[in-house]
Amino acid sequence: MSLRIPSTYRSALASIARMSDADADSLVAALSAEQIGTGLSSKLPERIRSRVSFKSTELDDIVDAITALYSVRLGNEQDLDTFIGEVSAAMRRGDAENEKISDEEAATLEIRLGKLLSVESLTVACKASDLEFGYDRVFENARIFTDIRPVFGGEGTTDVRGAVIVNQLRISCVEGSGVKDFFFALDQDDLAALRKIVERAEAKSKTLAALLLQAGVNDLGSNKD
Repeated sequence: MSLRIPSTYRSALASIARMSDADADSLVAALSAEQIGTGLSSKLPERIRSRVSFKSTELDDIVDAITALYSVRLGNEQDLDTFIGEVSAAMRRGDAENEKISDEEAATLEIRLGKLLSVESLTVACKASDLEFGYDRVFENARIFTDIRPVFGGEGTTDVRGAVIVNQLRISCVEGSGVKDFFFALDQDDLAALRKIVERAEAKSKTLAALLLQAGVNDLGSNKD
């Protein structure tokens, strides 16, 4: 099956193929200067913006395209030259909405991708991200809704005899290409238990982070960016 490249990434890759050698070299140098452990977050373009020589409006899309290529290649466990060849072929074919690049531009793109996809810090960060988030469901956010529910008297009466406080936990997670919500009813004891579980997890994380620091091992977790 031939590689399909989303239109946003196609435009960014075409920019890489068509930029000057000086601009391409500045991009490679800026990415190569990244330290192992800085991660692949949305802050990456901001960190390197002052170190590239081309207009910054293109930088976010270009960095997104490069990091996406890292993820796809490592996820498919493809050899670098083979993968670059597939990307180049896809760009030469074009699609219904985007112009194709020329053979000369494709050859330039292959050379530049060879350098851009060989940055050690980004390779390590991509592998770490895959280990950290390589699950069927990845947490997105959570919210607890707290409400009062009245308890009425006998059938047919509107007399309020009491009330209960109810808590509903909504956990949103990324599953496949979308976000799904799961709801859980919680009472006060559940809230206390949940708080203790989170506090214990935080304490264990800090202990393990300290052990990594003591051992001189980079903590590559996403919260370190």
